[in-house]
Amino acid sequence: VDFVLQRTSRIAGAVRDTGGKPIEGVKVLVEKMVTKENPVHRFLDYAYTKDDGTFSLPKIVPSADVRLVAEHRYYIRWMSEPFTIEAGEDLIDTEITMEVGSKIGGEVVNEAGQRLEGAQVKAVKAGDPDTHDFLGGGSAKTDAQGRFEIQGLGSGNYEIVAQLSGYLDGRSEPLDLAEGASRSGVRVKLAAARSVSGTVTDAQRRPIAGARITAIDA
Repeated sequence: VDFVLQRTSRIAGAVRDTGGKPIEGVKVLVEKMVTKENPVHRFLDYAYTKDDGTFSLPKIVPSADVRLVAEHRYYIRWMSEPFTIEAGEDLIDTEITMEVGSKIGGEVVNEAGQRLEGAQVKAVKAGDPDTHDFLGGGSAKTDAQGRFEIQGLGSGNYEIVAQLSGYLDGRSEPLDLAEGASRSGVRVKLAAARSVSGTVTDAQRRPIAGARITAIDA
């Protein structure tokens, strides 16, 4: 039996802020991009930067259509342009510069003004109904006092969406954030959800199992 071993590749470098200061604890990932040939999104490897900002990814599977991604809660998510890494190739002088992100803080309350713990809070593009489409990928949960803080956001126009079981989703007013700006005192109010119950029957008033019930706005 013959075995053919493929040489791996290596990516190494450093992550710094815009002032040239090393950033510790950045998660650096090699992302295999989604293409027609590769319909499944996946990461080939990842590492965290040391206190001097350096990182090393020594065993990358050679591949086309990959990119580097750098993530840190206080900084804006960074992504490289797509590239191809060949077998045995060493990219050892990779320099990544990350910008300090904006942050938004506030509280989630019910209709009586009582603060709500455990609400999922997201920063989304203002006016976008898709609550999974973040500009900066920002999300958080409210603490025991109903407070939240979302960090690492890019500049842009946001709304804060809050979701909690038993309540209708709530949205803040649009918030225009400059690079590195901070906004506090944002309040999102949630209205309690209502329920409807009843029985579905046929023309002979016999109960029907498995009927799908949908509530729509009249």
